[in-house]
Amino acid sequence: MNRKILFVELVHSLLWMNITKGQAHKHREAIDTLNFVPNLQVENKSYFTIEVDDEFPSRLEKFLRKIQVSGICTLRNSRYEPWAKVEIQFKGPDPRTCLCDANIGDFIQEGELVSVFLEEAANFDSSFESSIDGRRALAALPVDWEWFTPPHYFAKPVNTLLNAGYSETNAQKYRWAEKVRPQMEAALLWVAEKTSFQLREEELLQIWHTMPERFRMPFAQQAREKDSLDVINLAMIMGYFRYDGEWHEKPENPEGLRHGILPGGQIPTARELNRLFKSGKIAI
Repeated sequence: MNRKILFVELVHSLLWMNITKGQAHKHREAIDTLNFVPNLQVENKSYFTIEVDDEFPSRLEKFLRKIQVSGICTLRNSRYEPWAKVEIQFKGPDPRTCLCDANIGDFIQEGELVSVFLEEAANFDSSFESSIDGRRALAALPVDWEWFTPPHYFAKPVNTLLNAGYSETNAQKYRWAEKVRPQMEAALLWVAEKTSFQLREEELLQIWHTMPERFRMPFAQQAREKDSLDVINLAMIMGYFRYDGEWHEKPENPEGLRHGILPGGQIPTARELNRLFKSGKIAI
């Protein structure tokens, strides 16, 4: 396996993923109707924004700051904290040739690159969620132990990972090899013998099953009638009655509840619960 090819394909895919996520707002109608077809080309000049943190930078931020030295990208502070603009500029018409010439392997270790790629690819779908029914217009890269067929836009990086020994293949399907465990664990995608998604599902099911009956029954009744949980009201109930990691009979902020103020941060969890309901994992 040519190590340089591995670096080129993984970096190309990382840049493509973030450019595509950054353009999601322009394609909201297509995403909502699950008709979004992404542009698979990385343009000569592109940009996207990432959230930055001086004290606890994300793995993606640290990766991008390291490869700035190669001249491929530049991070510029934004007026809108905590965001930074990542500007990409290739010095030739073919991005992969430019990435090859940049010798990015001189600035980042292979294991770190593989881990950052896996983390971004495993969570790629979250930016393409339909506001209509919570389904996702683009798929993430599977990271469990089962055989899988990668989405077509991950075919090249997955093949390079195969050639580097990080996965194995059987006809058109792939499965992760034990060699990839350190990178999966570094990305917090594998925790012992479970994936982070399995652990999150267990947490969500625990939230639902421990919900007081007086809350759960009205949601269940409505879900049977409309084939969907009431995401907004579910977020309200969780925001006021579930705090300190458990459910309570009395609201944490009675004044806010009285005025019908929607607590922040609960909509994503409510949507996750709705996806579990629609997938049949929450029995009503």
